Amino acid sequence: EEGDEDEDAGKEDEEGDEDDEDEDEEEEEEEDLSMKVMEEPGADSGCTAVVALLKDQELYVANAGDSRCVVCRKGEAIEMSLDHKPEDDVEMERIVKAGGKVTGDGRVNGGLNLSRALGDHAYKQSENLPAEEQMITALPDVRTLMINPEEDEFMILACDGIWNSLSSQEVVDFVRPRIQQGQLKLSQICAEVRECFISVLVELSQSYTTGVQF
Repeated sequence: EEGDEDEDAGKEDEEGDEDDEDEDEEEEEEEDLSMKVMEEPGADSGCTAVVALLKDQELYVANAGDSRCVVCRKGEAIEMSLDHKPEDDVEMERIVKAGGKVTGDGRVNGGLNLSRALGDHAYKQSENLPAEEQMITALPDVRTLMINPEEDEFMILACDGIWNSLSSQEVVDFVRPRIQQGQLKLSQICAEVRECFISVLVELSQSYTTGVQF
């Protein structure tokens, strides 16, 4: 009986070792995928983009990646862009179809932590797929908004350095009272938080009569 117990314990140890080996293999596979992306100099270079076009009272916003545009409407944050993340269902489906995978920490092939970008050509090597179906695509989402000068006060364009730490509403709540006080230029307000993010701030309520204010 003691011998049987020893055999059972040995089997459990073997199963435990196998589980550890499987986990190690998965980690090594993710590292290999990430290293392949880094092999070619410049192949991993890329950037996100968010672009806003204000024509008369029509606002058009296009974005690829996780830079974001937010409009302040009477103190409420209105998001005018969509953060493109690998773990989102639509994005993950495209990534997998293109031969990639999304790792447990939300990265494409263990590398990029967003699913749309300019550049990053190492993720765009599927010869049989059009640009918009590659693992990483530069295809933007486009949103439009009819601006009401009586309600829409300003818009903020910023990279993920801020949005990873603060919500859209929190940023609006930071900027709005400083604009209302009227003592600082918009560029000075941005400078107050420039350690956190790269941004462009446009005062919508003034742009129709005086031009875009920075």
